[in-house]
Amino acid sequence: MRRVYAGPLGGLAGFACGLVYASATPPEYVSDAVVRRVSSVIPERFIPGADSGFGVDPVPGITQTVLARHTLANIVQTHDLYGAERKSLPVERIVELMRRSISFESQPPDRIRIAFRYKDPEAAQKAVRELMTRLIDESLRYQLQQTRLTREFLEGLANKAADQLTPLPAAASERQRIDHDIARREYESLKTKVHEARLLESLAGRRQGPIWEVLDVPSLPSNPETAEWQPAGVGAAAGLVLGLLALLVPWRMFRRPAQIVEA
Repeated sequence: MRRVYAGPLGGLAGFACGLVYASATPPEYVSDAVVRRVSSVIPERFIPGADSGFGVDPVPGITQTVLARHTLANIVQTHDLYGAERKSLPVERIVELMRRSISFESQPPDRIRIAFRYKDPEAAQKAVRELMTRLIDESLRYQLQQTRLTREFLEGLANKAADQLTPLPAAASERQRIDHDIARREYESLKTKVHEARLLESLAGRRQGPIWEVLDVPSLPSNPETAEWQPAGVGAAAGLVLGLLALLVPWRMFRRPAQIVEA
C-alpha cells in the first residue's frame, strides 16, 4: 500500500512546494524599447568607425559604460529598485542582479533593443527609459571624443609635414624637386583633412552627427512574462516523477538485512 500511494502523495507534495515557491517569487515583467541609428549631415567617410558595422555595441565600450557599477547603482537609487534585497545584500550584489536582468539585443538594420526584467512594471519602464537615455548620451559622448582624437592626430601629422617642408634650394636636382613636390602635396592634403576634422568636431559638439531615433518607446508591460501557475505546475510534475520512481524502486532494496541469531 505504501508504494501505491507514493505517486499521488509525491505529486501533492510537489504541488504544495510549487505553491510556496510561487507565493514567495513574484511574477516578473519585461519592459523594452527599440532605437535606431540614423544617418547625419556629416559624410560617412568623416565619421570614425562608420564602416565598422553596427552590433550589440554600436561603438566599443558604450554598453559596458551603461552597465558599469556606478551607473546601475545610481538607477537603483533613483527609482528605488530592489527595496527588499537592499536590506540584506551589498551594493555589488544588487548591481549584479540588475545587470543580469538587462539585455541589449542587436536588430538589423542599425537597431538595438533595450530590455529590463523586474517585478514592478512601472519601475521596469522607468529603468528602461533611463537606460535608453544613457545609451544615447554615451554614444554621442563617445563620438565627440573620437572626433577630437582624430583632429589632434591629423594636426600632429600636418605639423610634422610642415616642419619637413623646407625651402627648395635654387640648385636643387630633379630628384629633390620631385620629393619636394610630393611633400608639398602631402602637406596640403593633411591641411584639408585637418579642416574637415575640425568641422566634424564642431558638428559632433552640436549633436549633428549620427543620431538615434526612438522607434519603440519604453513599454509598460501588463502581463508577466512567467505565469503564476507555472512554478506550481513544475513542482507538481517533479513530485509526480519522484512518486513514480518510488513505485518502480523495490522497497526491499532499502531494508536492513535480517540478523541471524545463533542458538
